[in-house]
Amino acid sequence: MISSRKYLIFPLLSALILAFALAGCDSLFTGPKSRPARPGTVETPQRDPLDEARQALAKGQYAQAEALSQRLAARTDVSPQVLGEALRILAESAAQNQHPNVSLTALDRIRGLQPGADASREWLDTWFKAMSLLSERDAAARAQAIVDDTSRGPAIRGCAQIFKSLALWKSFKLESTLPELEIVYGQMPSADAKIIMEQRLALELSELPGSALDMLAREVYPDNQNRYPFSIILVTSLHKAASSDLAAKERLSALAGQIVLADPGLFSALPTRGAAAAITPITATPVSGRPVVLVLPMSGQFGATAGKIALGAEIACNELTRGGSTTTLVVIDTEQPDWLARVAGLPKNSPVIGGPVRMDDYAALKQQGLTASKTFMTFLPRLGPGEEGSTAWRFYYSSKDQADALLRFTSSIGISSYAVLYPDEGYGRAMLDIFVEQAKSYGAYSIPSSSYNPADSISWMKTVGDFTKSGSFQAVFLPDSWKNMDIIVPNLFYYGSTNQVLMGTSLWEQGLKVPGAFASPQYYGRAIFPGAWNAAGLSAYGVRLNEALLARGQAEADFWVGLGYDFARMAAVLNIPDGWTPATVNSVLSQNAFASWSMAPIFWNASGQASQQLYIFKPTAEGFIPVTPETFRSGN
Repeated sequence: MISSRKYLIFPLLSALILAFALAGCDSLFTGPKSRPARPGTVETPQRDPLDEARQALAKGQYAQAEALSQRLAARTDVSPQVLGEALRILAESAAQNQHPNVSLTALDRIRGLQPGADASREWLDTWFKAMSLLSERDAAARAQAIVDDTSRGPAIRGCAQIFKSLALWKSFKLESTLPELEIVYGQMPSADAKIIMEQRLALELSELPGSALDMLAREVYPDNQNRYPFSIILVTSLHKAASSDLAAKERLSALAGQIVLADPGLFSALPTRGAAAAITPITATPVSGRPVVLVLPMSGQFGATAGKIALGAEIACNELTRGGSTTTLVVIDTEQPDWLARVAGLPKNSPVIGGPVRMDDYAALKQQGLTASKTFMTFLPRLGPGEEGSTAWRFYYSSKDQADALLRFTSSIGISSYAVLYPDEGYGRAMLDIFVEQAKSYGAYSIPSSSYNPADSISWMKTVGDFTKSGSFQAVFLPDSWKNMDIIVPNLFYYGSTNQVLMGTSLWEQGLKVPGAFASPQYYGRAIFPGAWNAAGLSAYGVRLNEALLARGQAEADFWVGLGYDFARMAAVLNIPDGWTPATVNSVLSQNAFASWSMAPIFWNASGQASQQLYIFKPTAEGFIPVTPETFRSGN
């Protein structure tokens, strides 16, 4: 069983198979060998058909991948390992080519080779994709046949019942789906099977249209919320709302002590489609090749984010391997009790470690003295006073980077006077101080500011009114969440502040990604905020990363996938010598010529302090778009 905490090992297995074949050992293919070349002739190297199929899939050449893997899967002279990999490629590529019957047949053959494969995340992802391509009648019949087949594993039978239910929910029909799912779940013979059903339902629900999910949420009551599927419907609904609704977030946290799930990790994060990098265990045996190491919480609240980072790093390492480098990706899960021992046991040829993403994990590494012997490029917006460039380094944008991006942009369009309206809490006060300090570099030394009580929205109108009287300014900095702008910004306009440039933080980007978020052109025609991922204007390496993800049947890249991708490629080429000192690392980083970024570029100064050159975006009715000083001036 492979859950959200386990990771598929197909790519690693395939690499081992190929290495074995290329090493001159007994061939995995037992057919006739090629004849020796005649004297005076040059023999053309034979291409490995499995590698050709794999590369075609990775490039998104699905028709070629399907044809190559289908021919290989039809042979009788290949090993079970090669056949299994060929069938995996065939199942994926056929589904991408909208050949569901070919895909489903390949999946059945995989199940014959590997009993229990139909409980894995990858197998089920492909099965759901292929089944959705069938006619409604055929899909329903196939799903029902699996539900009725007692020889099949409990996990796939439960997931088939979920598939049947989804088809009805998408048409806004309930019928008897909820009690049927409750019965099937109750028949699951083990906690593992229940976990698969919980995770699969949460994953599919998270991708349902919001109106369909709302319909299901209306069926959840206090007397059934502790029973499957109602518990999963409630948890998924709250997750979807929690990014923009503090009450939903608080209720979700409270439910963790009231509802019993086979997978309690669902209270922290929803599962995502596809798999991240395989976790390579750290033992006394040295890791082969040059390791790229990540230290991340692969489950819990940050599990989904960590999975994206690891996925980007895995794609980067696969690219490096295809290019001839010997690179091993090692992921150390900070949710495991022995993670600090694993970090301590890393081989000496691990010059740079990516992570952690949590301050608590960083504090634990310091307490154990590991930051003195290992070079950590943290995915944190800040480190302790005096620590950046001496104790650890940053591979992530800071609040200072956000303020600098806004000031650099606005100064380029002739703005020189600013004001700040901020929530009177930790984040708001910190952003005020950072912005005011950075503004001095742009010649702005006197910046009026006002605060408001984040817990008392009724008082905001008066606060905004007083704020608009505090002086004349061309731009106002609003370091608060997007949802609060729905009250703050209209009040600014009510009091006549209609020409100022409105400046937000990366919190705006998070809020604008929530379904239903809307930026009225009336209020946000002159609004901007910074970000590190430009999906509308990808670099060449961003495009390459997207192509690799689409070849796997996964969603387009975002900042977190790009972060892992860029870190792995940079870490593989950084030359930090044995016996390094912080000054050595600072020198290497400040002279680093890495230029193939998928996200906004990061640079380090001679003191080892990082700065990321963030993009500037403009909110729109459809989300947000990148903007330049020229397009902003023209109103586009």
